[in-house]
Amino acid sequence: MVKGKMQKQVVTKSRSNGPICVWNVGSCSVVRTVNGVNADDIFVVDETRVVVRKRAKLALIDLEEGKLIKKMRSDFPVKSDKISRHASSLYKRRDLAIRLAESPRVEKLHQTRSKEFSDCALVGTSHVLILSKDRLYMKLASLETGELVGRLKAGQKAIIQTVMVSGDGSVAVCSCEKHPLIVWDLKQRTERLTLEMKGNYPQLTTADISYDGRFLVDILKLDRTHKTVATWDLRIGEVKHIIGQGRNVWSVAVASQSMRMLVAGSSGVAETVRVYNLATGKLVTQLDGHTEPVKGISLSRDGKRALTFVPLGHKDRTIRLWDILEGTMIAAFTPDLAVSSCVMSDDGEQVAMVINKSRPIVSLVLTHEVGSREMSVDVSNPYYRNPSHHGAVFDLSGALSGDESDSDVDL
Repeated sequence: MVKGKMQKQVVTKSRSNGPICVWNVGSCSVVRTVNGVNADDIFVVDETRVVVRKRAKLALIDLEEGKLIKKMRSDFPVKSDKISRHASSLYKRRDLAIRLAESPRVEKLHQTRSKEFSDCALVGTSHVLILSKDRLYMKLASLETGELVGRLKAGQKAIIQTVMVSGDGSVAVCSCEKHPLIVWDLKQRTERLTLEMKGNYPQLTTADISYDGRFLVDILKLDRTHKTVATWDLRIGEVKHIIGQGRNVWSVAVASQSMRMLVAGSSGVAETVRVYNLATGKLVTQLDGHTEPVKGISLSRDGKRALTFVPLGHKDRTIRLWDILEGTMIAAFTPDLAVSSCVMSDDGEQVAMVINKSRPIVSLVLTHEVGSREMSVDVSNPYYRNPSHHGAVFDLSGALSGDESDSDVDL
């Protein structure tokens, strides 16, 4: 489940080959259904457009009208015949890189609890970042033209393991095995700097980047038993704080606007979410109450509110909304069944979630009533833009298929 840009709808994609659905957050009803895409990933661009990835194909789709806007190129055209003259050695090297990338050893390294990057990511509302098939470099594709407009390659031969992009699309960071982490300026399309600490290279296995791309939080294992939280200032490439956290860290979140960092982990037998001041690195408060690993954390755009939950929790099914500046819980909601996915609006006023083994979403909104700490269902939001299309079902079967020339992509 991903948020819509209008904060009045969310978009869901079935894990199987099911439809893409647009849900009205207020009425918890489906207002658009798109069949036949069978997308592996979806990325919300604005209130009506999404980028979908199906295997090695990318497309821009209008969910409101249920139509394909354009297919997007995901490979660079060959500029000369030098490639064909050296095709044998080129494909041997490329096939070797692909086999290494698909080997169990590297696949284990790709398992990450940071923000998911499955071969492509949205860059603001104007571009898509695409990882090459051999995972040696990245490419930028324009949403306006559908064409590739840039290539980001630092020159190292190491396979890229994980890539994270800031929310505003200004900064990307990528980790490579046994190589320093590379920070990219996506607006200038240039390498900004590299990061490493005492011979340890950030791997982004449990990490978060601030919306404006100013701060990066990563969990490092400096010895065999203890984990350390490292905060980087990406403007100058220096470590800002190093904080010991013990054995288990489940998730992290960072916001530069409120200068707060959240670290969820276990403290002995208890589960807790610690809140740190980014300016000083000091512990501000602890958010207690969860009894299972808190692997779901999201922040409001201003970084003043946090949503915490336990995905598919067995005993702890409660969703909690916090004021992290005051260190107090604003509201809580406990459904009858476990929550599989949950998102919060940018203003921190609304929550939408998917209950396990239940198709309809559940929508919650703060009531702001004095003495009330429970969230209630919001029924006030209008339909998704055009009321005449409310509940429309579209079929885009075959929209992402192409001829043989289109299938030679390099993801």
